[in-house]
Amino acid sequence: EMARLTVLEPGADLEQGGVYLDLEDAARGPFKAIGGKSTERRGRYVAKRDIDHELWARLAGDREPEIERPAGAAQADG
Repeated sequence: EMARLTVLEPGADLEQGGVYLDLEDAARGPFKAIGGKSTERRGRYVAKRDIDHELWARLAGDREPEIERPAGAAQADG
């Protein structure tokens, strides 16, 4: 099954609002990309939209995606 995964190329642009998982750091869990974000040189990123539901559930579990913010960006306190 893992061989069927479409792994994004290093430096590929991530779709704003798209949900992704880094297979090299799956413990971090899925994340939702913000605009202007791209894959890092390290890591093997897969998009949720490219994976069937059952396989995604095995890879990411039932965790909700975190919102990926640029390094150093301030987070608003509710």
